[in-house]
Amino acid sequence: MSDQLPEFPDLATQVTRSVRPPAFEELARRASGRRRRRTTIALTTLALVVAAIAVGSTVLFGGHDRAVPPIDHPSPTPAKTDRAAEIVRTGTLAGYAAAGPHASFAVWSRCPRAMADGCQIAWRIDNRGRVSEGMVPTDTVPQLAPAPNGDVVLVWGIGEGLVVHPDGRTVPTPVDALRGDPGTDSVIVQETARHSTLLVDPTTAASRRLSMPSLGNADGWVQAVRTIDGDVFALAHGSGPSAVAVSMLRAGTTSRHPLRPGTLPGYLAASGHRVAAFSSFDGATILPVGDLAVTTDDGASWTDLQRNDLPFTDIAAMAATTAGTLFVSTNDGKLFRTTNSAWTRFTTVPASGKVVGLEPAGSSVVGRVDADSTPRLSRYDDAGHATPLPPLR
Repeated sequence: MSDQLPEFPDLATQVTRSVRPPAFEELARRASGRRRRRTTIALTTLALVVAAIAVGSTVLFGGHDRAVPPIDHPSPTPAKTDRAAEIVRTGTLAGYAAAGPHASFAVWSRCPRAMADGCQIAWRIDNRGRVSEGMVPTDTVPQLAPAPNGDVVLVWGIGEGLVVHPDGRTVPTPVDALRGDPGTDSVIVQETARHSTLLVDPTTAASRRLSMPSLGNADGWVQAVRTIDGDVFALAHGSGPSAVAVSMLRAGTTSRHPLRPGTLPGYLAASGHRVAAFSSFDGATILPVGDLAVTTDDGASWTDLQRNDLPFTDIAAMAATTAGTLFVSTNDGKLFRTTNSAWTRFTTVPASGKVVGLEPAGSSVVGRVDADSTPRLSRYDDAGHATPLPPLR
């Protein structure tokens, strides 16, 4: 039977060989080899991880050589433009102006706690699709004035203001730094809280206060405009009942034209040698027409228009184009424009919403139109055709 079994190796010998420990020198040689292999693998893995982090940091930080911040790193303080964008997004439209032929400029106000810590003010300019934003270093809403070169001047106090250029750069306006005759691009800005009027040269950002002659009880200017010759026409504040007049300031002299039967100063608009001055009967939000006086010869002669001479009974805003068309908006949102060079005849301008404000914008005027919950701006040319400006937000 044993002759039929296959031949097997000596199992006892094989088992003995498998459990017998190798010599010490052999163990040392094997351990050294394993350490070298583990070290090589670890170094290779570490190199791959470092390379991956470097690649990742390049993607995250736009190619800048910067370290990846730890996960628990606190969020950085929002950038200036981030805060301005938040105010624009959540705030209230507080003012607007044109900033060149295809741009809009707006100031936004946000008051987190009413009358507690004041308000946060930011501006936003949209120039042919390029948007810039910035903060205004005050909690007072500034007065705005567009310049012919596309600059916009912001003023919130005597000597406190900014000139915002079309590219978003800002320059502070130094107080009483304007000397000599201001250039043709200079603008007039009201600081209404103090009834102060500033002449600002947007090229140099220099400004100076408009002098106030002795006018009885008057304590400042309500509004002022400049004609093409550089003459300044202004309405005084506090001149007393039945004593409202438009004053022309020229080379240190003052001439006045009374506005009657109005008792309070209203608005001014100017274009070329034309000036329109408006007085009202009371100080309510609706300003009924007391007198709309117009001149086409730089104040040498005036025409007084009473209620019966006009197709409207109140005025909410006035503005004029450089070509010589006067626009008037009323308290109920209707828009009118003049149809003759003497500014004595008006016609209705069709509007796709309620026009609640007007600002001069060179060859056109800009009106704020509230057709829905989002305020928007439109330009109106001399014929009354409307062109929407880019969205404000």
